[in-house]
Amino acid sequence: MAAADFDRTMAVTFGGTVNLVRELLPELRRTRGALVIVGSVTAQLPVPDMAPYVAAKHALRGFSNSLRLELRRDHAGVEVTYLKPGHISTALWERSTSATGARLRLPPLSYRLEEVVDEIERAVGSPGGETTVGAASRAQVVAFQLARPACQATLRWASRFAATAHRAPSPGSLWEPAPVPRLRGTGTRGRPSLLGAVRRWSGRRGGP
Repeated sequence: MAAADFDRTMAVTFGGTVNLVRELLPELRRTRGALVIVGSVTAQLPVPDMAPYVAAKHALRGFSNSLRLELRRDHAGVEVTYLKPGHISTALWERSTSATGARLRLPPLSYRLEEVVDEIERAVGSPGGETTVGAASRAQVVAFQLARPACQATLRWASRFAATAHRAPSPGSLWEPAPVPRLRGTGTRGRPSLLGAVRRWSGRRGGP
């Protein structure tokens, strides 16, 4: 992996979020608002060939949790939620910059984009702490904590099949936006989240 790609990933994924929070905090303090930082379940899981992305999400998790404590200590009235989606069906996989030159395959069990949107809305209404999007994502984290050697072997095996036979775009989304912005991927729209459905049902039951 080129050093420039590594550094750019950290600058965009971690630094870009921190810079945005800097701009938002004065207004959030004034309105006593809620801040939802969308991270990733990779903040608790290693992924071969994605070291800078994983490192940036680890950094975001530490930043979010520390910021939450600082704002509570200062009675700022701003609550911070760190959201941890797993694999989401978006155009990310088709547009990603690739060190090997191969385009990435959409991982199995990827969730619909709408599941993340629903969790963001729920976090704004009930902010604070960390939220994992999807039961499968939660199960991955628990499995890694309880059976780390087996999970590490599985992740190494899965990384061998992540690449497709198609060439990745160059320089890819790390360095330039897509010509036509598009959120969803072409392969699939992803699957619904059972955990998300339960939460939505519970919210409707508890609402007015």
